[in-house]
Amino acid sequence: VQVRTTATVSVSEAPTLTRSAAVTVTVAGSACLPPELNTTLAINKSGPTTARARATIVHSLRVTNTGFVTARNVVIQDPVPRGMAVVKRPTGAVFVKGVVRWAIGDLGPGESAVVSVALKTTSGSAATRCNIGIADAANAPRVTSRLCTRFAAVAGVGFVPTPVTG
Repeated sequence: VQVRTTATVSVSEAPTLTRSAAVTVTVAGSACLPPELNTTLAINKSGPTTARARATIVHSLRVTNTGFVTARNVVIQDPVPRGMAVVKRPTGAVFVKGVVRWAIGDLGPGESAVVSVALKTTSGSAATRCNIGIADAANAPRVTSRLCTRFAAVAGVGFVPTPVTG
């Protein structure tokens, strides 16, 4: 996007100045977009807050364009927490370097997109796993939502008994 403005420049201390000049300034880059071209997003990450270790859980992410103009090239990302694994790559997503990523495209004002991913722990031990869902667009700042799940140990898994001697 180019923003173009024209201004008349005159100098009051130069009594012999009889002309004015038109000056054109071009500013490029998304950080320089006029406010009416930017929008805002909201994200909500949901899922269970407690579960048994090794059980499959589903995290859902809802991204909504809360602004007044179309959000362009919306992307949702869900980094998989350490100690968790994706059960199956979600439809429409790519999984690269531990991050599930959906390219949503454009979202009009008030529109939402919802994506989900099934995860499970890689251990039967008790643990709390947290991660942050991320959404951004070409004309909107990044937003995040954090979710933590506390996993209860599975009986007999993750526990190594001390050998009895003598």
